[in-house]
Amino acid sequence: MHLLDNKDRIGSLLLLVFSFTYLQYAFELPIDPTAGDESFNARTLPIGLAIAAIAFALIELFFSARRVDENRISEAVQGFSWIPTLSLVLLMVVYSLLFSKLGFVLSSYLFLHASFLTLGERRIFLSGFIAASLVVFLWLMLTRVFGIFLDSGDLYRFLFGLVS
Repeated sequence: MHLLDNKDRIGSLLLLVFSFTYLQYAFELPIDPTAGDESFNARTLPIGLAIAAIAFALIELFFSARRVDENRISEAVQGFSWIPTLSLVLLMVVYSLLFSKLGFVLSSYLFLHASFLTLGERRIFLSGFIAASLVVFLWLMLTRVFGIFLDSGDLYRFLFGLVS
């Protein structure tokens, strides 16, 4: 029995690590001084979710160790398309690096359009239209409806003379 060659055990271990990290951050959430004595506060739900996830991960880890049938991870990932997956991860990294330079609208458009092309969409104008429509819709919803500030980017500030 190899501990790290079973997909259920790997998934349980990853969930366990994530849940302990989430629990640590949940305890660091600031609490309103006036709500410190209350039984429900800003930490209650995150701590409860983390504890529940830890319990489920431990249960799955225990039961997957007792199972005779081996779900080998090397067999499970054999037919995966790794190149598009890794390309999307690389696009996400580039997106995060370009976000402050190009702003939400332009960097999100480029990310979505490049993602569509990476996933095999060959109708360039259609994917560009869909990416632009989605980005404009999200920008309108986030800024106008929810009042969330989205950075316009250094390029916008440079082009329109907003840089001192």
